[in-house]
Amino acid sequence: MKLSEFAINKPISTIMIVLSIMMMGFISLFRLPLEYLPSLTFPRIFVSVNYPSSSPEEIERFITRPIEEILGTLSGVESISSSSSGSSARVGMEFAMDADMDIIGVHIRDRLDQVRADLPADVDRIDIRSFDT
Repeated sequence: MKLSEFAINKPISTIMIVLSIMMMGFISLFRLPLEYLPSLTFPRIFVSVNYPSSSPEEIERFITRPIEEILGTLSGVESISSSSSGSSARVGMEFAMDADMDIIGVHIRDRLDQVRADLPADVDRIDIRSFDT
């Protein structure tokens, strides 16, 4: 027997089946743990250093390369990229999706403290930024 014939011949049974399916859906809506927007952290961290009134070559030689070399020794780095401009240096690092970004942030701060003495004395601040949804 086809579904349409069953629905026409037995309307009370059809209504009861539909109501029971709707009731199960309503109950499961509140009992199942659903995440509409799961937490997701992108495994990217950017380190930027402002060093005004300098040439890009100087910034690359004195700031970007030492930072790149010390951060390149971190475990779990999948890719590293950098850019130097006339007033700042920026180093971006990408890690695996399952990496714990809080621990990596601590390791990055430790490594930057190690290289801090090699940077020019005029460097006031090193910014570490990661993006979180």
